[in-house]
Parts: sequence; C-alpha cells; structure tokens
Amino acid sequence: MTTVGMIVACDLTGLIGYDGKLPWHNKTDLQRFKEITMGGTLIMGRKTYESLPIDLNGQRLAGRTKHIMSMAYPPPNNTDDTKWFRDWDRAL
Repeated sequence: MTTVGMIVACDLTGLIGYDGKLPWHNKTDLQRFKEITMGGTLIMGRKTYESLPIDLNGQRLAGRTKHIMSMAYPPPNNTDDTKWFRDWDRAL
C-alpha cells in the first residue's frame, strides 16, 4: 500500500491561489514546505506546475521529483525529475 501525504495551504476564506499565484507570501511557510518536500515526490496539476517560479538552473522545485497530472495530449516530454501522467493511479 502506498502512503500519501498532503500539504494544503489556504487563506481564511479557503482561497488556495489567485491569478496563478499564492494569495500571500510567507517566507517561513515557503521554507517549511521546502524542508518537508525536499528529496520527495510531489503530485500537482499542470496549472500549478506552470505557475511555479523557475530558478537560475531552469528548474521548478529543484531537488524534488514532480508528477504532473494533465489531460494534455501528447503529454510534454518526461525528464529525470518531471513526469507527466493522465491519471492518479499511474502518478502514484
């Protein structure tokens, strides 16, 4: 059986994002997210992935494997740390 953890952040009204960005900026929250997820695998949707900032090395969330859920066809190319999936079971 696969164990899956979940990290969710929202404001007091339940808002998780606005216009492709987080509705707040909290350095402590971002540092904690990095600590928890570094070296792990993250599953997210295409729009979330595309909204992430790109670092100086051209990567999003370096040090983590990204599994992107998307119905895009054909899917974008997989890389060593970014894999594209059309369904949840395969992403797991």
